[in-house]
Amino acid sequence: MEATSNLSRAAQVAAALRHVHGAGLAHRDVKPDNVLLDGPRAVLVDLGSCARIPDVVGDRRGALALAGEAAEHSTAPYRAPELWAPQPGDAVDGKCDVWALGCVAWALCYGYGPSEAEPRDDGSFAFVDAGHSRSLSAPKGAPQAPQRRHAPAFAAALED
Repeated sequence: MEATSNLSRAAQVAAALRHVHGAGLAHRDVKPDNVLLDGPRAVLVDLGSCARIPDVVGDRRGALALAGEAAEHSTAPYRAPELWAPQPGDAVDGKCDVWALGCVAWALCYGYGPSEAEPRDDGSFAFVDAGHSRSLSAPKGAPQAPQRRHAPAFAAALED
């Protein structure tokens, strides 16, 4: 797939998430398996893990319940940090989906998720696959530092 197709599909998922968030929900399990491709269209599916937002953690019991729910309903490599170890007073909202969308976009570009990679000084990444360590060079033209500019479709999702 070429980069513009990947960007277009990721933007379509961002638009779908905007609708989900507009309904007062977070998807909480955005991952490649939950994005169906129909030609040039990307369709976000599996709304079974949706939860009302914002979800404010009231006490330690609530924090443990949220962490357990996330472990059951959110796929680990795409799970936002706030779902791993919530603390009393934390508010979980649609930003957890934006995190996951970033991980999906990474996987579209590189063929594996960001949690599977460690950047090296030479621009390659070390990652583990099936228990074996190997190295993969970054594609030509890959950014060497995080980009601060966002496509218009992403900018709107990031502001939510």
